[in-house]
Order: sequence, then structure tokens, then C-alpha cells
Amino acid sequence: EQAAVERIVERIVERPLRRRLPDTRSSVTHKFNVAGHEGYLTVGLYEDNSPGELFITMAKEGSTIGGLMDSLGTAISIALQYGVPVEALVTKFTHQRFEPAGMTHNPDIPMAKSLVDYIFRWMGMEFVAGYRAANAPRRSKASPEGRSVAKAVVARTEVSRAAGAPADEALAGDRRISLPSEGRTSDVGPADVPEGTLPRAAGSEATSGEPSATTTLTTAMNQMQADAPACDVCGTITVRSGTCYKCLNCGNSMGCS
Repeated sequence: EQAAVERIVERIVERPLRRRLPDTRSSVTHKFNVAGHEGYLTVGLYEDNSPGELFITMAKEGSTIGGLMDSLGTAISIALQYGVPVEALVTKFTHQRFEPAGMTHNPDIPMAKSLVDYIFRWMGMEFVAGYRAANAPRRSKASPEGRSVAKAVVARTEVSRAAGAPADEALAGDRRISLPSEGRTSDVGPADVPEGTLPRAAGSEATSGEPSATTTLTTAMNQMQADAPACDVCGTITVRSGTCYKCLNCGNSMGCS
């Protein structure tokens, strides 16, 4: 008689495992401001300081955007607890463009294309190795020599303006000076000319009589544009439009239609 052979087949079903945070855990809280919309990011941490949950609290409770941010935080928290890498979330959600968008108070993220873009760029800089070094703006500090030269140019410009000299000669600095005795210009700096031979405050007017209309208009435009603010939408320096300012990059108006 042939013995009956019983065959047992095991089937392994892989299911995602949710790794919950302990009841008492550490967290990181970050305050943000994007185009005037303030909020707080609270990230709960595991024992190894990896993120396990995200809470997004907007300053204006009960608003539509506040409810959407709460839902986004819940979805991201569940994704993190089921093992989705932070790098994958940062790559997927950054650089999404929609309103509100604009300038922020964070020097590492000066411009945000949206609230979602800011949130995940901040998470990348906090929890992804090398993300801050690759994406933070690089601002080179001026050398002491450059600062001293800039201070000298500013001081010379202020003295020229106080004496009533035209703006073009004040901005020319040590590139050129006017010689009223011969009615020509020279490419030497003030340090190369004896102290007694420097031109008078109205030296250019002695040769040409009255300042040209172009010089007067340029001076007036420089004075009007000196206090031009940055656009609150895209960050570009605006230009005067009537009594207000207008952005030539995105078309935003700073108060006037």
C-alpha cells in the first residue's frame, strides 16, 4: 500500500506594521509665517529622534485652510508611522505652487511657493541629511576690505549730496572727477589729486551752466525708488506706480489697482 503523503503549504502574507509613538515623547515645534499666514509645526519624535507624527496648527482657527492643514498633518503622521521615508515625502510635496505663497521669516527658506512647499522643505532641512546644505541659500559675507571701501564710497556720496553736487558725479566716486579749469574729466581717483585741486561743489555747473534734464530726472527717480519695498507675493523689488508700488514680475499691486 502506498502511504498517503500530506503536503502542507504555508502562505506568508506581508502586512504593513504601524509603529506607534510612546505615550510620552519628545517633539520639535517650529513657528512659520508665509505671506502673513502664521502657523506652528509640531513634529513628534521616536527614541532615535526620527519623525513619527506631524501637527499643523494655523493661527486662524476655523478657517478652510486650517482644516486642510489638519487633514494633511494627520495623513503625514499615519504615513510616517507606517514606515514611509521622510525623503520620499519631501521629494513628493516640495515645490507645489498655490496661494498663499510669498516671503517668509525663515532665512533658510526666504521664499515659499505654498504652505505645503514650506512645510516639507523645513522637514527636509531638519530630518534629511544633506538637504540643508544642498538647498539653503548661500550668502557670502563681505570681506573687511570690501566693507571699508563701501563705507568710504557711502561717506563720499553723502558729503557730495550735502554740498549740492549732481548725483552722477557723486556716484562716480573714485572712477572719475571733473576738472572745471579745463572742462574735461580724468580717470584718476580723489587720492591721486592734490587736496587743493579738488573741484568745487558746483564744478559741473561751472562748465555747463545748468544740470541737464536727464540728470535731474535720474536724481528724482532714484529718490522716489529708494524706499521701494519688495513684493509680498514673489519678493521682487517693486517700482512706483502713482502713489503705490507695482511688481513688474508678477503684476501684484501694493495697494492701488
